[in-house]
This record gives sequence, structure tokens and C-alpha cells, in this order.
Amino acid sequence: MLRICKARALADVGFRDADQAGLLPLTALAVGLPVLVPRTLDSGVPDGDVVLGDWLRPAIADAPDSPEGRRVTAFLATGADLLGLPMSRLLFWLPVVRRFGWPAAGRS
Repeated sequence: MLRICKARALADVGFRDADQAGLLPLTALAVGLPVLVPRTLDSGVPDGDVVLGDWLRPAIADAPDSPEGRRVTAFLATGADLLGLPMSRLLFWLPVVRRFGWPAAGRS
């Protein structure tokens, strides 16, 4: 899916020269958490100043013991630098990733 999103971005002047730092993490989240991420982002886009780790914590509150909740909990426990990535970097790529990464019912 990352290659599809990158190819789509190259075809659009608005994305062609953009910083791609948020594309890979958002694509990975859409693939690795195919229910949680679309549902959470479709229910409301977070403030761009929020960092990824702080956005993910409440996203698993409803289902911490689900397979996706356990993956998020494990990811949060790593303390990876990626957890500090501002959501604004991911949200920039949301229109592209949403088109190819969300389940058919969630596509607009």
C-alpha cells in the first residue's frame, strides 16, 4: 500500500514535493490496525499538535485486550522516537492513505 500511496502522491502537485515523514507511519498504522485507526480518525481528526503516542493511548481505551489493542500497547511500550511524531505530519497524508487504506465502507 505504501507504494500505491507514493505513486498517487507523485501524480499530485500538492503532495509531490511534500515531506514524507508521516506517510510511512500512517500507512503502517492503516495496515497494522485496519479497524482501530480508520474508526478513530473517521470519528474526529486530532489536533495536529498532538503527538502520535498521545493520540494512540485513548484510541485503545474501548478494546485494550483486542488484537489491535495489544499491538498498540506493545508499540507504546517500546518508547520509539516515532511516538513523538506530531500528528500534523501524519494528517497531511490522510487523504491519500484513507483512499487506499480504509475498508470499503469507510471510503468517501
